Amino acid sequence: MRTGRRTALRHPFHGRLAVTAKRLFGHLVVGLAVGVAACGGDSLTIPSNTGVLEVTTLTTGSEPDADGYTVQVDAEQPQAIGVSATLDVADLSPGTHNVGLSGLADNCSVSGDNPQTVTITVGDKTSAAFNVVCGATTGALQVSAQTTGPSPDADGYSISLDGTDKGPLDANGSVTLSNLAQGSHVVGLSGVSSNCTIGGDNLQAVTVTAGETATVTFAVTCVEPPAAVGVLRITTTTGGADRDPNGYQFSVDGGQAQPIGLNTSSSLTNVAVGSHTVVLSDIAANCTVDSGSQDVTIATGQTSTVNFVVNCSAILPTVGTIRVETNTSGPDQDPDGYTFAIDGGQSQTIGANSSKNVPNVAVGLHAVALSGIASNCTVDDDSKDATVVPGATATVTFNVTCTALPSTSGALHITTSTSGSDPDGNGYKFSVDGGPNHNIGTNGEAFVDNVSAGSHRVELSDVASNCTVADQSRAVTVTAGATTEVPFVITCSGVPSASQSTVSADRDNMPVGGSATITVTVRNSNGDPLNSVTVNATSDGSGDSFSPSATATTGSDGMATFTYSSTALGKRKITISAGGITLGDKPEITVRQSATTTTVTGVTPAATNPGESVHVTFTVTTELGGTPTSGTVTVASDIEAAGCIVDFSTNPGANSCDFTLSTPGTHTITASYSGSSQFQDSSDLAGMTHVVNSGT
Repeated sequence: MRTGRRTALRHPFHGRLAVTAKRLFGHLVVGLAVGVAACGGDSLTIPSNTGVLEVTTLTTGSEPDADGYTVQVDAEQPQAIGVSATLDVADLSPGTHNVGLSGLADNCSVSGDNPQTVTITVGDKTSAAFNVVCGATTGALQVSAQTTGPSPDADGYSISLDGTDKGPLDANGSVTLSNLAQGSHVVGLSGVSSNCTIGGDNLQAVTVTAGETATVTFAVTCVEPPAAVGVLRITTTTGGADRDPNGYQFSVDGGQAQPIGLNTSSSLTNVAVGSHTVVLSDIAANCTVDSGSQDVTIATGQTSTVNFVVNCSAILPTVGTIRVETNTSGPDQDPDGYTFAIDGGQSQTIGANSSKNVPNVAVGLHAVALSGIASNCTVDDDSKDATVVPGATATVTFNVTCTALPSTSGALHITTSTSGSDPDGNGYKFSVDGGPNHNIGTNGEAFVDNVSAGSHRVELSDVASNCTVADQSRAVTVTAGATTEVPFVITCSGVPSASQSTVSADRDNMPVGGSATITVTVRNSNGDPLNSVTVNATSDGSGDSFSPSATATTGSDGMATFTYSSTALGKRKITISAGGITLGDKPEITVRQSATTTTVTGVTPAATNPGESVHVTFTVTTELGGTPTSGTVTVASDIEAAGCIVDFSTNPGANSCDFTLSTPGTHTITASYSGSSQFQDSSDLAGMTHVVNSGT
């Protein structure tokens, strides 16, 4: 019976549903809070009207994302999560939600659905797992030089990659550059002697693929240098902001261009003596050089230096940021938030009371549209303009007002009523629509709130084997705003105790074919007799039987009896089980041979002449009053070797035989029984007398 007080329930996460109450707008509001185990052993409290989502990530592959990912539930504020980690998202309303993983590196992808749809249950923790696979992000480049001619460059060359010096390269050598980002790169040779020329373009574009090695080969032809030569050193000094990341190029006397870094030097050997012009080129638009073309005079065996001073100014931004804000008021706010788009582009989610920055938006006027608004909510203007200026943030705010929705859910009131002996001390568990299990007592109650209107199924489980439930899986219909009663009636029978129950036999020794009475008293752990318990009897020998059968049922006194008999000799151990439990007492009964009595009952006629037939009658009786079914009876005379033999195996029930006597005199006729494994030997040696006449 519902009394208005809800008892605490054990929760699947080993917490407890506890009653809480507070004043809200002058009314007393009562709720439930569930304590569950959170990560690291801390306690996480789940309010009765919400649930928790546990998000886990598992990342595999050669180059995982170094800065982790971002988790977003519906349009709520995104949260950071590690590459292989667990995150609890609390206070989620019951029902369906979308959870997505973003912020993945280009070489990583989610194996499976992303986003995922999850169903949150009140007071429970729901799991969503994302498996991320990351591939290689870098590759390699093999740079080779093949130099021909009579006077190759003695000190080789320097490799320039994207304007950065990558070290020396022999005139006929090869160098592999590893850990290069995949994509397009520019590679060239610097320090090429003035008497050497690279076939084709010195600066070559090459594409690096992750996990692979690209190749580029420079063919260099060197001629005999002039008789009088020197060394030309070109240096660069770069200052200021936003410097050119790719470096520059220089050429001598309009010859082949060679790469050079921002603050570095490159020396050319075998430069002819005399006047030369050095030009620095490929300078970024925001950078200026003091003199891009400089003359230099080379002296025999001397090093002449040309220094280019470059100054770079800051690059003004050409983009800005749009900040989208939502302010939602009123009851029954949209649980999954909204979506917005800029200039009709890609839609993005945003919470009901949230904000999101969209960076790298081009300078100028843009239209921001808000959509996905629930039918019970209205927005002040679903499309607003934002003017973006360089390096600044333009804010667009949408004000949404929501009204109350009619109730679409009800509640379940689940009760258990248990009767009978030995009820389940641990209580039971119940679930709704196959969801998580909740504990409930043997005579208890539980309320499940916020159940959607319509058909549902409630199932009771974890019922002890000695208990039965009437209609263990119940189909129920929930009406919006109402509470549906779901009663379960359980009946439990007693559980036998092996130590409290007893087994006894009225005899421990009996003849074959005899019987013994086995008495079983079944009791529970308290020593109380148990009624209607199924009892089974077995023995460890052959030829045994129990009557009326080997199965019996206890009465109100807890007793059941069996009649045991056997057709085979030996020692027997009797084993009894009650309600599936083997009892401790195991009586032993010895089955032995049955004693017999042999008696000569008649010899006719009283006198005969030699050679005439004599008819002898006899009896062989067992101690149980029957006649043996095996063995033989030997009838004999004490004067001469005459007599007869009767075999009970082939002539069961026989009690007479005939034979002739030849020796005159008074004969004593005897009978002896023997030859059976089941029956003892016996004899009538006194017998009866018979006279054989002398014939005179």
